[in-house]
Amino acid sequence: MKKKAETIEQFKILQWIEKTFQEDVICEIEWTSKTTAKLTDKAGDTLNVEYKNNTVLMC
Repeated sequence: MKKKAETIEQFKILQWIEKTFQEDVICEIEWTSKTTAKLTDKAGDTLNVEYKNNTVLMC
């Protein structure tokens, strides 16, 4: 999974993903705003995350 960040917040989300998940677990990232993303894993399960107040939050 390779995804390019267009904002600092998206970059911070990408850093969090790399630290939190094993490589190749997340197969898709959809940026839903400059501070939020929808993550999809190999099983098709999704997780929404938001970068807020210097923290990535699962929502």
